[in-house]
Amino acid sequence: MPSNHIHIVEQFYASLNNKDFKTLKSLYHPKAEYNDELFSLNYREILALWYSSMKPDMDLKVKVDSIEQHQDFVVTNWTISYTITSINKRITLDEIGRFEFEDGLIVRHTDAYSFYSWCTQAFGVAGMLASWSNWLRNKVRNQAYSSINANIYVANSME
Repeated sequence: MPSNHIHIVEQFYASLNNKDFKTLKSLYHPKAEYNDELFSLNYREILALWYSSMKPDMDLKVKVDSIEQHQDFVVTNWTISYTITSINKRITLDEIGRFEFEDGLIVRHTDAYSFYSWCTQAFGVAGMLASWSNWLRNKVRNQAYSSINANIYVANSME
């Protein structure tokens, strides 16, 4: 396993903090897949997700607690913080990331976090109580997909 995989993941998180979309885009393989508690995204959607998170009005910050190289993948423990501007709520989540590589690029990226925690921070007691519901999960997913879809063309046309 090439030792540069940890370096690729470090570049990924640095590019998020620095809002360096060009570098982030260069780290993903065109066959890349991304999965988390809400999404299963393809390459074009991944780029749109991160592009929308890096807009000047977004206050996204990440802190990496650990990065571990395993035989076929890299695992990270990290924290993400950002504000949902439409409801003016600050979200801070502890996540576990898993990265797999092909041709020296990220080909599979999975993030795991607590949707319960996200809902509680975003919507208070109501979110805590409704976090188990598919209705709320689908509503959040659909709103996020709207943002992704609105940014697909721009994110994928940037060099």
